[in-house]
Amino acid sequence: MRFIKTDKFVDNSISIRMFLPFERETITVTNLALRMLKRKTEVFPSLQQVALALNEAYSFRVSLHMTGLGNKLMIEYRFQYLQSQYCPTGLEDSTVLKIMDQFLFHPLIDAASFEECKAQYEDKLLRLQDDPDYLSSSQCLSLLDKGHTSSISIQGYQSDLETLSYQDVQKRIHVIMTLKKHVYVCGRPSQAVLSYLQSIDAPLEPVMSMHPYQGTEYRESFLQKEIAQTSLTMAFKTKITIKDELSYPLVLLNSVLGQCPNNLLFDTIREKYSLCYAIHSSLIRYDGLLLVQTGLSKANFEQVKFLIQEQIQRIQSMDYSDELLENAKKDWIDSIRSIQDLPFSWMEQVFSDDYLHQTASIVQRISMIQRIQKEDIALAAHNLSLCALALVEENDEEV
Repeated sequence: MRFIKTDKFVDNSISIRMFLPFERETITVTNLALRMLKRKTEVFPSLQQVALALNEAYSFRVSLHMTGLGNKLMIEYRFQYLQSQYCPTGLEDSTVLKIMDQFLFHPLIDAASFEECKAQYEDKLLRLQDDPDYLSSSQCLSLLDKGHTSSISIQGYQSDLETLSYQDVQKRIHVIMTLKKHVYVCGRPSQAVLSYLQSIDAPLEPVMSMHPYQGTEYRESFLQKEIAQTSLTMAFKTKITIKDELSYPLVLLNSVLGQCPNNLLFDTIREKYSLCYAIHSSLIRYDGLLLVQTGLSKANFEQVKFLIQEQIQRIQSMDYSDELLENAKKDWIDSIRSIQDLPFSWMEQVFSDDYLHQTASIVQRISMIQRIQKEDIALAAHNLSLCALALVEENDEEV
């Protein structure tokens, strides 16, 4: 168990993490299982009773999250509650322990919840089909080699959902219930709470190897939909993972290209040429992928595609201002310094260090960022190779 003992916050915050293989065959049933797990418990057998119990515990907060980390799927329970000294009548340890234990080990799984959650999940997946940015990004990633987890949609698949039974979800929940739990704590919980958390904690095994996307075939997709605007997503393999020497230069490359204020993509394609509505880049660091996404008119597709690749070439040839690089560094350093201002961000950083077996301090990380030069970023940029493109076009035909 990792315990960040601090008086910075009025809440005690707890993150409990578990790992599953990230698989195409099980992602949909896992999504549905998580919807049911955060719904009701044996002692609180209705949504109203759950809400009442949490409110009576001074707005105790419970949430459940899922994240892809390379070929692993991480499930995270989050608990947050007011420290006893800030409660008018105090918050009993027994109440805290009861709520956590109920959600972790005693969820109420019934057929009625299954039907309700399945319908809500289906509605979400249908609504996503009307989001052009989601459609282009998911379509782009689905083009990647099927043997790599980057091609799997973490949101799941409607076709799989239609065939899922109540028994399928029960089996998946049983698997989740038996997973090892890795506990992170921030604040000043009582000794009783710490002892309980220690009793359910298992040592975290650091990730030993990374599997960046290595596909050699370029693929593209063009899809017409009744949507508001055209959306383009381009995926570039980088061959650089979060543990590589070029990992820090790659983050700055992404910032200069399409993240920090006045980045190359925005200044050139949006401001200079007015060819798009919005544009940005992002990293999938565990998979070694860089994505560029933009909303545009389909008439501008070819020019925008050319200009995106031209901005990458500018980074390769170091054709951008020193001021832009310094602003990118400043943004990243500011974000590092602010990590400890939010408890779950702080725990996320501690977890990441544990998982990646990293020991650099904040001061050391800032120093490494400050030492990065344009040459380092250019070296990372030369690794970029376009591997997939998806264009979701608005259908402008008269209905």
